[in-house]
Amino acid sequence: DVTNDVTNDVTDEATNEDTNNATNDVTNDVTNDVTDEALALYSLIAKVRKEKKIDEQKVREISESVIKGWMKAATEKQIADVVKWIKKEEGSNDVVKCDQFDEMVDDLKDGFYPYLVGAAGCGKSVTAKQLADELGLDFYPMQQVLFSHQVEGYGDAGGNYVPTPLYNAFKYGGLVFFDEWDGSQPEAAIIVNNLLANGEYSFPVVGHVTAHPKFRAVFAGNTFGKGGDDEYTGRFVLDGSSRDRVISYPMTYNRRVEMKIANGNEELVDFIEDVRNAIKKTGITHIVSYRATKYAATKSAKGWDKKGIILRGILKFLEIDEMRLIYGALSNLKNEWAVALYDIVNPNNDNQ
Repeated sequence: DVTNDVTNDVTDEATNEDTNNATNDVTNDVTNDVTDEALALYSLIAKVRKEKKIDEQKVREISESVIKGWMKAATEKQIADVVKWIKKEEGSNDVVKCDQFDEMVDDLKDGFYPYLVGAAGCGKSVTAKQLADELGLDFYPMQQVLFSHQVEGYGDAGGNYVPTPLYNAFKYGGLVFFDEWDGSQPEAAIIVNNLLANGEYSFPVVGHVTAHPKFRAVFAGNTFGKGGDDEYTGRFVLDGSSRDRVISYPMTYNRRVEMKIANGNEELVDFIEDVRNAIKKTGITHIVSYRATKYAATKSAKGWDKKGIILRGILKFLEIDEMRLIYGALSNLKNEWAVALYDIVNPNNDNQ
């Protein structure tokens, strides 16, 4: 029945070997107790497969638009089954995760608190959101904590409690993400430490609250908690208790992730990596993050001049002499982006 159902509903555009394979797999996967509503959803696989990005909402939209009035509202389980099957077939090509992602997930499941430490724009915030998604938890991001009320919340003029992201995650379950943790005031960090250590806390107005079983926390910073440096000023020294409470995960720029960000522009990624190495060699203080890569890839795809992209997005705020030093430390001067940099640092030369 499923085979006939799928085949009859497949559009001409979707008729191909993949669809036939899908039909066979669905036939094998569907059990005898599948309801008419589930069969209807499976018959839409051919239409769903044509979408570039598949998620639960997209399945809902297609289901409602195509078979509205014919089938009853599909249950949450039926929709989830379809989403799961499609993701298995198509693979998770839209999401690239850091190399240590599985270890972070395991730590969170066991009740530990990862501390993601790395340069600006290396994917710490994105990774934290991916962790929440992987665990099926609501995501509560927080910036550096400077005052206690950012952690505890407070009572307004009417005596009503004003909650914080931490409170909501702590009471109702969810993953709270403390970004710029090494920029947080030590006094506020002590409150967080006590809350994590005891699994309970007395909040203003509302009083005593016990941690929800699905409460999790992730921290991130640019330093290892030993104070600021030339690149990251304004960073505090994290006390021993704060450092002892977290699991350290050093993060670096990942070529696999960067290639995804650059839309497969290997020439650009090669240049970005070369520039980062040149910056280290020369001792120049400058950050070339994934944000720079994304900007360069986006503008390059639109046909923008490489020199302008380099000046505005990759080597922004640097003096021309610093750019000359970086160019001199590059390992591949034949890269088309390196050629553009040469034209920037040698404006009066017509030939390389």
